[in-house]
Amino acid sequence: MFMDFSDAGTGRLAPSIIICNLVLYWYPASVVADLLSNSSVRQPSSKLSREVFVKLNQESHHYNLDIDQISNICTATIKEDCRYFIIIDGLDECNGVELQQVLHYLESLLNVPNVTIKVYYSCRSGGITWSPPLIKQWQILIDPHTVELDINHYIQVTLEQKLEDESLELGDPSIILTIQKALMEKAQDSMGCLPNTEHLCAQRTDYDIIKALEDLPEDLPQIFERILRSLLQTNDIKFASRIFNWLAVAKRPLMLEELREAIAIQPRKTEFDAAYLVNDITQTLICCGCLVFVDEEQETVHFTRHSVKQYLLQRSSDPLPSDYHVEIEVADTYAGEICITYLSFDVLIDV
Repeated sequence: MFMDFSDAGTGRLAPSIIICNLVLYWYPASVVADLLSNSSVRQPSSKLSREVFVKLNQESHHYNLDIDQISNICTATIKEDCRYFIIIDGLDECNGVELQQVLHYLESLLNVPNVTIKVYYSCRSGGITWSPPLIKQWQILIDPHTVELDINHYIQVTLEQKLEDESLELGDPSIILTIQKALMEKAQDSMGCLPNTEHLCAQRTDYDIIKALEDLPEDLPQIFERILRSLLQTNDIKFASRIFNWLAVAKRPLMLEELREAIAIQPRKTEFDAAYLVNDITQTLICCGCLVFVDEEQETVHFTRHSVKQYLLQRSSDPLPSDYHVEIEVADTYAGEICITYLSFDVLIDV
């Protein structure tokens, strides 16, 4: 049930890569080589994924489905005498209620007759206790040294990318080793939680970068809070706030041009005034920092991760970045006013 709609050659993570890396933990390299020689594994079908996606669209015109709706849709796609593999990463990141809901649904799936379903899930050691009755379970503990090597490689590659795209600029190139070592130590101290590098990229001098290493954020809320604090210096709170509000309440991903118009429309006006349009929506999105991104293929705007939206919907304990936070009812009402205003423009009424 892995969602993958990317075309071949785009460089996106494909199901075959995930599955083959997973298999490496269970089987010797010779078995993996045999798997890779099979064309059906090299080019896995995403038919099931597309069926699920179609049903999602049929079920609702938006993507804010609850777990029961998603469960029903997934269950409807399961066919008898077939084998299914469900891969879940970071299951222990769910809170208590969410975790119990997910485990309950997975348990119901495992009891579907005439269907073979295997569930692979990853979590920190001791993070989850799940013992579905009459279901065989196997546990594989990954060597901490292997995890450490993976994390170190990830940090090294990330820093190389930041230097290449010039988002991280150094006066003395040799301090990259200091940065890399500090990030690795931080990851070890936080039980494998990867440190965010955006705070480092925001610094303008080598001195500030080294000082920032001494006070890296501990968790995602702290990371987001610091990003919002840095955005306060851009003097674009008005546009960033509007963009966050629209992305939080939109029932589907907004295209660039749609978002450009949405943040320009003034409530209760009868005519559209193009003077309010931002001249370059792509450049305007910079005021949101790394909290949003543009899908270049679809030309749609998204939060970089769901946890960004969750954070923005919470009340901030810090008064400074509170202007960026979203009151969902207020934002929803405002979006409704904008939509009604848009439909009331004289040019549309005349049509």
